[in-house]
Amino acid sequence: MGNQFLNGIKAIYEKQYAKIKINGMLTEEFEIQKGTRQGCPLSPLIFIFTLEILLRSIRKEENLKGIKIEKQEIKVRAFADDVICI
Repeated sequence: MGNQFLNGIKAIYEKQYAKIKINGMLTEEFEIQKGTRQGCPLSPLIFIFTLEILLRSIRKEENLKGIKIEKQEIKVRAFADDVICI
C-alpha cells in the first residue's frame, strides 16, 4: 500500500474521542484507543487487509501443520468473515 493511503487511514483513526450519553447526561470526553469507527466504509477493507496478512503468515509458518488433501496441505480457510483453522 502506498504511504498516502496509509496516512489517510491513520488520519481517520488516530486521536478519536467520544462521549457517552447516560440517563440524558454526557460523560467527559475520552480517547478511543482501539477498533474502527462504527459505520465507517473503510472498516470492511481494513478487516480484509488485516485478515489477509494473518492468513499468509499462517500458511507460510512451517511449524504449523494442517491436513493434506491429495498433494495440498490446508492450514486455514477463509471466506468473507468466516475463518476455519485446521
